[in-house]
Amino acid sequence: MPLTYRFDKEGYLKLSDEVLDSILEAIKKSRETSKETGFYICGTRDKNFPGKMCIGIECAIEPRDCHSSRKISFFHTHPTQRVSEPSVADILFSIYNYLVMCVHGLESASVCCYKPKREAYDSLAMRIPSEKVNNIWERYMKWQVKFREKTIAGEPTYAEWKEYKDMYKDLMEMVVEDCWKLKYVESKRDPWEVEI
Repeated sequence: MPLTYRFDKEGYLKLSDEVLDSILEAIKKSRETSKETGFYICGTRDKNFPGKMCIGIECAIEPRDCHSSRKISFFHTHPTQRVSEPSVADILFSIYNYLVMCVHGLESASVCCYKPKREAYDSLAMRIPSEKVNNIWERYMKWQVKFREKTIAGEPTYAEWKEYKDMYKDLMEMVVEDCWKLKYVESKRDPWEVEI
């Protein structure tokens, strides 16, 4: 049975059974490998299918495409995260590509999706991100360089983590969130199933 995310009056995403099966498969692979696993959701909001699955660094670089179909969403796992929250990079990717971003933290029993709001854009019709989004993008690029240097040399400072959290908070104001639960079922071939 398809599952529908309802974000607001204007937006929804009805996931097909094929996409739900792929989400469960990606979660299982991510649990086995401890690597990020994901895929594009292709087609339309009502009729969609999963793109080719990617595992590990190939997901971080660029998930596999939808062939000739439209990309409407991207699902991926966060194997080291307790909750199903997007990163700053995830939200920026979502806004710049006008995609619904779906995330599963492997210690969570939820899959959460995030849809960009109109206020994230100067022109929604032309998909032009707002000045605020572009400023956060520039801040994030500078932060990332500092963070990489710091993680090689040692632990990031409290100020660097606070800067990241501030960017995250600013971006979360520009997306709408909707989540659904997974439940654990011992008797199933794959123990995770969708609770609708």
